[in-house]
Amino acid sequence: MDIFLQDKSFLLLILAIIALVGILIGWSLRASLSERPIIEAYERLEQDRNSLARLFAQLKDQHELRTNEIKKLTQEITSLRQEVSAFEMEKAVRHSVQETYLARIDKAEAEAAHYAEKIGFLDTQSEQIRLRNAQLLHDLDRLREELKAWMTLHRDFAGLQKTSAGAWRR
Repeated sequence: MDIFLQDKSFLLLILAIIALVGILIGWSLRASLSERPIIEAYERLEQDRNSLARLFAQLKDQHELRTNEIKKLTQEITSLRQEVSAFEMEKAVRHSVQETYLARIDKAEAEAAHYAEKIGFLDTQSEQIRLRNAQLLHDLDRLREELKAWMTLHRDFAGLQKTSAGAWRR
C-alpha cells in the first residue's frame, strides 16, 4: 500500500476521481434544488385542476337535478291546467242545473281556486328554478373558461418544464 501512496500518478488519479465525484454530487444537488419550486408549483397546479374538476362535476350534477325538477314541474303544471280547465267546463255544465248541483259547484270552485294558487306557486317556483338554472349555466360556462385557462397554463408550464429540463441536460 505504501508503494501506491508514494506513486504520484496514482495519487493524482485518486484526487481526480474524488474531484469528479464532488463535481457530480454538486451538479445533482444544484439540479434537484432548483427544480423543487417548479415541482411544487406543478403539484399545486394539479391540486387546483382536480378541485376545478370536482366543482365542475358538482355543478353539472346540480344542473341535471334542476333540469329534472323543471321537467317534473312543467308536467305537473300541464296536468294542473288541464284539471283546472276540466273543472271550469264542469262548472259551466253544473251552472245550468244549479239547484241540483249547487254543492258540487261550490266544491269545484274551491278546488279550482286551490289549483290556481298551486299553479301560481308552481309558476313562481318554476321561474326561480329557471333563474337558478341560468345562473348555474353561467357559472358552468365561467368554470369551463377557467378550466381552459388552467389547461393552457398547465400546457405552457409543461412546455417550460420540458425546456428547462432540456437546458439542464445540456
